[in-house]
Formats: sequence, structure tokens, C-alpha cells
Amino acid sequence: MDCSCSDALQSRGFEFRGEGYLRGRAFDFPEYAADTLAQCYQSADDEESAEKHYRQAIMESPGDSGVLRRFADFCLESGRKTRAISLLERLVSKDFEEKLDDQMWGRRNLALSIGLKGNRENTERALGLIELNLELSDSSTEDLRCLAILLAKDPRPEKADEGLKILLNVEIGRAHV
Repeated sequence: MDCSCSDALQSRGFEFRGEGYLRGRAFDFPEYAADTLAQCYQSADDEESAEKHYRQAIMESPGDSGVLRRFADFCLESGRKTRAISLLERLVSKDFEEKLDDQMWGRRNLALSIGLKGNRENTERALGLIELNLELSDSSTEDLRCLAILLAKDPRPEKADEGLKILLNVEIGRAHV
């Protein structure tokens, strides 16, 4: 088992000796069992089992933005883009307004997921999501990179040039927009 899975288990008071053992101990922390197993299966590249346990974790803890974020990240990494977009839409909803870091991460990933489709409406929405993040984070490097990528793919030469300038400024450490 890799370190991230082992660390996740140890931080919750578990020792991993197989799923049956974890399930036997899960009564102490039932709200973490499905999420922890999902992360373990994800670490082990068992995507089917990871998704099954992430779905269970979402049902057991629908208000946990961390679980939602991990599931969305898993979906992005494993090519489940449609499912990821659905989860990201939920993460950026008003239900999770108090989870600013998770919402900003969600807006950034949603912007990239929808903004690179080539549809002008999606691109405008994606730019709006990133602009909101930039208002809240005072020009974070991640959001500036995302803005640069979205602008660089714009068919209008002046927007594409603006995107490339932002990216160059970010990459050389002068994140001035």
C-alpha cells in the first residue's frame, strides 16, 4: 500500500489489513469508512472500487465538501469528465459557500473543464468563475494560469495574446495583471 493510503488510515486511527479489518473497526468512525476506502482503492488504481466507495461516502456525508472535492478530483484524473462536472457544479453551489478553499478549487477545475470545450457560452462562464476566484484570492498563481489558458484558446487574437502575456508573467514570477 502506498504512503497516502497508509497516512489516511493512520490519521483516522486505523491499521490497514484488508477491507474486512477496516470495516470491522469502522464502527468507531463510521463517517470516514467509505471515504477512506475510496482513497485506498484510488491509491491502488482500483478505479471501480474507488468510485463505488466515493459514491457511498457522498451518500453518507452529503455536506462534506472534502469528500466531494476528492471524488471530483478522482473523476477528473480518471477521465470521468461528465461526472466530474456534475460534482464540481455541486461543490461551487451555495451549499458549500463557507468552504472557500474547496469552492475556489471547484471553480478553477470547473472553469477548465467547461471552458476548453470551444463553446463561447462555456468559455464566458469559465472566465466568470476564474474572475470570481481572482477577486477573492488577489491573483493566485493557479487562477492566473487558468485565466491564461482560457484566454490563450480564444479565437480573437487580442485575447489569445493577453492570455500568453499573463502566462509569461506568471511563469517568470511577475504575476501582475
